[in-house]
Amino acid sequence: MNGNTKKYRISKARQKQQAADIHVAAAVKVIAFDPAKMTVDVQPLSKHLVLSKWQSQPPILGVPIAAVRFGEFVLRPWYEKGDPGLIVYLDHDIDKVTQDGQESEPNTERNHSDSDAYFIGGNVLGQKDIAAFGQGGVPDQALALGTADGKQWVAVKKDGIQSQADKWQHRGDIEITGDVSITGDVDVTGKITATGEIHSDTDVTAVGISLKNHTHQVNLGNSGGPVTGPTNPPT
Repeated sequence: MNGNTKKYRISKARQKQQAADIHVAAAVKVIAFDPAKMTVDVQPLSKHLVLSKWQSQPPILGVPIAAVRFGEFVLRPWYEKGDPGLIVYLDHDIDKVTQDGQESEPNTERNHSDSDAYFIGGNVLGQKDIAAFGQGGVPDQALALGTADGKQWVAVKKDGIQSQADKWQHRGDIEITGDVSITGDVDVTGKITATGEIHSDTDVTAVGISLKNHTHQVNLGNSGGPVTGPTNPPT
């Protein structure tokens, strides 16, 4: 082996080692979630070589979550143990910038460190991972949000919005402009005020009295005694 070949191999070995020492990104799974701090503890899924043996990497703790925020609006995630995701290692120490989001000098000179990772979750492990979601009646060609089992979902389509839920709960006022069609029972606690007509194909009951079957007495004066009959006026 001549000198140039040896130098070349040494240089390539050094480059390979330098590349291996630089953390860029890693596939991980969640082992703990802190909703108050919006951080996760994660376990890297790829093993690494230690003394020529493949071993599990140590967990990375307190990783900030890269949640989606725009102005005063936020899309808050809720992770569970075992959820897959991705961590991205930032170039510099991020301790200061993650505290207030302001430009600042880094606290240390570390680069691509486990301490400077961000967690990007929401990975789907192929179609099999959300097969039940697709079988839960969620429409195609729609932006859908729901549970993985497909039982609860909201889908935004070009021609409207569809949803499915065991129970809808809302706190506050609701204002609707347009017609409302309801299939099923409606229970109301409070007053009902209508500015138009109220129609029923069967009956209306108030305080246990049927409007359809209600009878009352009418005093006809000198023409006779009281008469019992339906609420419909005589013809």
